[in-house]
Amino acid sequence: MVAKVLPMQYPDVTSWQWHANLLAVLSNYPQSTPWIMSNYIQLQMTFDPTASQIEFYRAPTVEFGTFPHLSPWIYQQLLKRETVRLIADDPVTFFCGCIDRGNYIYTVVEQSVFLDGIDHFQHDTFIYGYDMDEEVFYVADFTFKGKYSFEKVSFAQLRMAYEAVNDEWDWLMGGRGGVALFSFRDARYEFNIELVRRLIQEFLACSSSFSLGSDRRCAFGLDVYEALAEDAIKAAAGEWEPDYKPFHVIYDHKKLMLKRIEYMGQYGYLNHYEELYGEYEIIANLAFLARNLVVKARVAGNREFMKKAGTLLGEISDREKKTLTTMLRML
Repeated sequence: MVAKVLPMQYPDVTSWQWHANLLAVLSNYPQSTPWIMSNYIQLQMTFDPTASQIEFYRAPTVEFGTFPHLSPWIYQQLLKRETVRLIADDPVTFFCGCIDRGNYIYTVVEQSVFLDGIDHFQHDTFIYGYDMDEEVFYVADFTFKGKYSFEKVSFAQLRMAYEAVNDEWDWLMGGRGGVALFSFRDARYEFNIELVRRLIQEFLACSSSFSLGSDRRCAFGLDVYEALAEDAIKAAAGEWEPDYKPFHVIYDHKKLMLKRIEYMGQYGYLNHYEELYGEYEIIANLAFLARNLVVKARVAGNREFMKKAGTLLGEISDREKKTLTTMLRML
């Protein structure tokens, strides 16, 4: 059997594709844990007239066209589609060759090729392996099951999907387009407790000393909850469609905070961490409940669930403010 599948592990963060892809790779390498635990702390909400977006602020991802830096463990290359055509006439041949050399592939394809009943749907796709006997690629995406999943698509399907995207329509990496290649490399990174303190302080202060050069109106840290609660009220009133994505980001944030507390406790940065961990478990459960209420609002068409989700955000904010303030005193 001729096959090559690069390491992938289901990640803790599954709200946005770029975070999920990066962490699905890094989760296979314990030496990258100190870097993960030093990041993914601050939250940012970017205001939009129709639907606001919540993101991990200054969290490096594989979308290096948007973020200023990437994980030290990842080597990155970006090739124009024109360059890919010069290297190989068939994208299948090119992709298999890249995977043979340890490269994960990130590119935009026309995913209606994979789906029934959809005429047009361009989306980014992460390719991490192939099997020559089955003539399939292994891909990671949100498209197939409505959540992040590992799937197979045929060589013929991926060829058609890739070639259906015109160079001028390719929006990958902040509009530069092309094919991004990522490979794991050796690096050194020590857990940055000073960065963790700083990010927690800024989360509590609802501010950020980092800048990505955007002039769009944003909320940071605890302010995100109040802003999202206002959006939930608008959705309950029928002004917006209920969107579970911001609530899922918040739940992902709590899952990582739990891991961070445990990590800092085990490595001596946080003494007697068990009580803090218990408090954050309550916060994580509230975030999970809020996310599920929004899903119910969409599925059942009952917008009253949005009001309940918004109320839970207030409780999350109050509990997290108290817990993080205690954590800072202990660090």
